[in-house]
Amino acid sequence: MQRKRLYSDFYDSVFQRYYWQKAEVDAVARYRRKYRYAGKLRLDAILSDRIALLDSQVLDGSWFINKENNPIELIRSLNRGKALPHPIEIHARDTNLENVLVMFAKDPIKRIPKFFSFSSIRNAEERENAAERISKSQYEDINNAKDILLKFREAGVNKENIEEIESGWIRWLELQKQGEISIIKWGNGDFPGKFKQLLGQQDNFLQGIRTLDVQELGKKVFDFGDRRSAVDAEISKLRTSSGNNEDIYRDLSILEGRYHRIYDGTVAWKENCDSFESSISNVVEMLSDDDWKKGVDFDFQLEAHLEFNDIPQTFLQDLGTMEDFSFADFCWKHSAQLSNWWFHGDEDALRAVLNNLIDKAWKTQSESTPDDSKPLDFFETFVDLLPYKFLSIPIKLFKLGKLALGFGKKISEKERIVQRIIDINNNTFVNYEVETGTKTG
Repeated sequence: MQRKRLYSDFYDSVFQRYYWQKAEVDAVARYRRKYRYAGKLRLDAILSDRIALLDSQVLDGSWFINKENNPIELIRSLNRGKALPHPIEIHARDTNLENVLVMFAKDPIKRIPKFFSFSSIRNAEERENAAERISKSQYEDINNAKDILLKFREAGVNKENIEEIESGWIRWLELQKQGEISIIKWGNGDFPGKFKQLLGQQDNFLQGIRTLDVQELGKKVFDFGDRRSAVDAEISKLRTSSGNNEDIYRDLSILEGRYHRIYDGTVAWKENCDSFESSISNVVEMLSDDDWKKGVDFDFQLEAHLEFNDIPQTFLQDLGTMEDFSFADFCWKHSAQLSNWWFHGDEDALRAVLNNLIDKAWKTQSESTPDDSKPLDFFETFVDLLPYKFLSIPIKLFKLGKLALGFGKKISEKERIVQRIIDINNNTFVNYEVETGTKTG
């Protein structure tokens, strides 16, 4: 199974807003989440030759335009050495990113302003006001990024938030001028037609949904087709009014996961991606009965997407904090194995790469976290102070035993992580049976 190009809704702008907002008030959480996100990108750069990011994921993504994320540094952090191409491709409405920003706000074909909800605006009311303000503007009023920012100010968007968005846009536009990023024009495939084809028959789409309220909503969703924002709004409305009914919560999440899986698959098809990741549907599949009883809402989904993988968050963080040159050097040394995996589906090659990658990430972490070695440092000092060397032998044996036990645990943990990544990767959706909308590859 080839892995030439990946599309993942994990990088969806709504997910980014939630993920980053949760860390805004906590410096430690912000540090961890920044590098876990970076680690996820690096892991995807190992699993796939290319990563297809949509223009809205980058230019309207709170993580990608955040003041703590310099795009130049981000791009360099994903460099995989001279032998391999850079993994990031931005799939956009236009090959000029400033034109893309304008196209967020107005439709150049219909020549009308659009109601575009900018996910990078943190406050929900301000986000709604800005979309409303832009949609009621004159078509000729919006010609560049500054015009959009002016509409934000007129709508009462927080000044600091606007400055952060403006700064992020400027950095990405500058990066394009420097020729540092690959911009690919959006695919021209019939998105609504393909979506409807993958949606299949209504009975199949509603299969397994037991509550009448969600069945009725499912019929409405079926009619909405690819109008995702309208579908999400209807799902959110019923979830809010359900009074934490666990059966409705369960069915809503199944409906939401099923819809997003088909939507993400259609995006992947349109952008010529041979694999894609649908976070919400993956979360739904791993939920237990206890989760339904607790009540599962959209805010839970992104955090769960990382956790459901059963990949230790510390591993992603370690991968994200690895020095740029170390990551590039690692990819260069393993370029042949990576190519065998990407283009020939050689799972043994992937397994060898992942084993070495985890070793590299753990080594980076241990070198940068001296606290982990303090117990051993104590013994080193104690042994050096002993007046008679023979007295140090039992302590050294104790040290070796301790290291051996730790090493054994790490090997076990490493094998578990490698197998889990491979299992997840094998469950990445590739294509669909048209009749049922189910996974076939």
